[in-house]
Amino acid sequence: SIGSNRLLVALSALLLAAGPVRFVGVPAAAILIVVLFVELLMELCRASEQSSRFPGFIEKLKHSAHRLALPLVLAAVLVFAIRGGHLSLPSNVGELQGKGTFLPVPPQYVAGLKDLPARRFGHIPIEDRFQLDTFFGLRSYVPLIYGIMHTNLWALCLLPLPVCYGLQAKLVSSYPKWRGCIPHHPVWLHRTLGYILVGGLLVAAMVWLVFQGLNCFVSQLSDPQVCDAFDPKAAAGKDVFVLRFHIVWPLMFFFIPLMAFDRYPDSWGAPQSLDDSRPFSRSVATDAESTRLLADAEGRSGAGMHNEEEKLSALQHLLRFLHHRLVEVCLAVAALAGSALAFLGSGSSAFVPLFVPFWPIVLFFVAVQIMVKFRSFVAWLIGPAFGCLSARSGEWSGLLKNAWWEIAYSSHVFAFTVMVAFALLIRLQVFWPALFTWGLYFYDRKLCVDAASRNRTPIIIGQKKASYVVNTSEGDGARPSHVRLVLKRPEGFQYKAGQWVHLALHHCGAHCGMPSWLSPMLHWHAFSLASAEHEEELEFHIAVCGSGQPIVDDSMTVTASAQGDHFLRLSRRGHWLDWFFPHRVPYLGVKPDSTMSGATYEASTSGIYIDLVGPDGTRLKAMQPQLQWTGRLWNTVQWMLQMNGSGDEIPAQIVQIMGPYGSLPYTCDAHNAVMLIGAGVGFPSTGSMLRNILEDNLSRPVEEKKAVCFMWTATKVDQLLLCFPSLLVDLTRYAHKKSLQELQSWLTIKIFISSFDAGDFLSIDPGKHLFPESRE
Repeated sequence: SIGSNRLLVALSALLLAAGPVRFVGVPAAAILIVVLFVELLMELCRASEQSSRFPGFIEKLKHSAHRLALPLVLAAVLVFAIRGGHLSLPSNVGELQGKGTFLPVPPQYVAGLKDLPARRFGHIPIEDRFQLDTFFGLRSYVPLIYGIMHTNLWALCLLPLPVCYGLQAKLVSSYPKWRGCIPHHPVWLHRTLGYILVGGLLVAAMVWLVFQGLNCFVSQLSDPQVCDAFDPKAAAGKDVFVLRFHIVWPLMFFFIPLMAFDRYPDSWGAPQSLDDSRPFSRSVATDAESTRLLADAEGRSGAGMHNEEEKLSALQHLLRFLHHRLVEVCLAVAALAGSALAFLGSGSSAFVPLFVPFWPIVLFFVAVQIMVKFRSFVAWLIGPAFGCLSARSGEWSGLLKNAWWEIAYSSHVFAFTVMVAFALLIRLQVFWPALFTWGLYFYDRKLCVDAASRNRTPIIIGQKKASYVVNTSEGDGARPSHVRLVLKRPEGFQYKAGQWVHLALHHCGAHCGMPSWLSPMLHWHAFSLASAEHEEELEFHIAVCGSGQPIVDDSMTVTASAQGDHFLRLSRRGHWLDWFFPHRVPYLGVKPDSTMSGATYEASTSGIYIDLVGPDGTRLKAMQPQLQWTGRLWNTVQWMLQMNGSGDEIPAQIVQIMGPYGSLPYTCDAHNAVMLIGAGVGFPSTGSMLRNILEDNLSRPVEEKKAVCFMWTATKVDQLLLCFPSLLVDLTRYAHKKSLQELQSWLTIKIFISSFDAGDFLSIDPGKHLFPESRE
């Protein structure tokens, strides 16, 4: 696969050459030459780090000659283009359009049209002889705008290609040698292209506003044409204005959350501190606690230092809080101005005859954010006596936290879909190249949806190889930890060990409560396959997220209603969000009668279960609600295991599968010796490849066996609970069929635990559920 550093340099070179170099000329070409020089240095460093089979530096350079030649050839082409005058700065319409532009030059960029209304209003085309407008003597303004816009167009066209996982998998499966064309980090590349597009739009907007706005303000009386950019006269100019101001700019607010997904939207309730910069996945101690621990470790009381650090910390938090609110106020002002602009300019374009509400929506969310943050700030200043100011917003914050992936992903898809659709509708003659790449993307989505409709398979319980769950602690302290999910392999489902898929289960989540047959509206999550390709079952090792404090506490009053034959809808009294988003949990025991609908129960908790007792003594046992998709999957599997243990009929739980994806197995197949590295519960993909190699090496001669170094790192011992038994079983099977000595001849295994306590231990008994052919 293409590495990230090399790909970033190549991407920068491509976008610079496609945009600024063509239009701005020598200054941009000089920047591109610097970029190519950086790539050359990277290739030289990579060549010097070649393995010992290339002993001399010259030999290493010869081995990397094809990589070193590319930046040198491109730099030479640029030098010859500069010396031949092919990168000159255009001065008139003909020279600019001769560079290969995607649209004719609009009237506001052409000088001398003040007394030519037919050309100024777009009734007749502008001839090549007309000079480009200069802004305060700068001839490079219009070429610079064109260079940035062409860069943005290329970024928009390339944007969907890295995430066309289905087409990539089909390409690599048909032509394995083409795996080198697949990016090593497709999400990183997709995000980088998104940043380039957003940055290009912002830079072009700022340059456009500064030059056009200042020129309009200074020269509007002597030359009214300079203000045509803000009050376009031609129909095409009005269409571009609406596309730019009414649609593209406000929609940028919607697709940024997924680009910054690793920063969870911090609590809207009263915070422990006012630090808005905490990642959602990281547990951060307060500064006061850190100071206390440091003082204890050094054997000092540290009372004075503690007070000074606390004051400094509070001041830093206050300044950070005010800075973030200032940014939000600026965003609110921009959204307010955009709303006014959208309202006054509604209906000015024939393509968008109605009012477009994107700016008011942005204004609403920014205003709510500012108000809730201000209330949190007041609650933090006043103290816990007025904690009611933030109690209700805590529920909303919790909902955002647990549904943040779905919110960010949905807004991302919505924004880009709407933006590309309007761009093609309003300016097809400009954005038509995007039809090819975005057409491939939507074809890829169609392939995935077709696969989801075709690959519907039940969860396996109670068979030789079956699903099971792992929990932390026992009794009342039990919490979900991991799921070993085993599915029946759908007919015709072909994959290779080491690939990954998207899974969806309707009971675990669907957008707006959509039915299971509407596959795109289900909550889809990516997991690596832990099974080998010769097996008849599909296996997944899944860690449960968000299984901390229980949702339903002892003595809590809940309202329960039946949903189907095996599930309840629970809502807690006093929790207003539960009425809109009730918890859906499986229950155990006799099916409740119709009088249960909407009945009130008192709950008592028992670890992973809750007991519901009605006013008339009616009792039900249900699973403790879970907020995350993985927790709901754990609930479903545990409920099925309980039903199987009680001898009851287990209702089929159908999982839908998109995929498979990934090119890693083809890289593994291309080498005679491999190193497989897994971290934490990231064992499945490397473990499945090891399992497949174990199976293949059984039939290979000794001299042809693939050598493997398998490394597995974990932060805690409990991360081994799910995967280590499977690893032992796989090794035992091979040693039983061959010998331990032969296994050791080609396999090396190293497991590292980064932290552990004195009482940690690992007790492994694979049992019949993992090793059905074993004897007692």
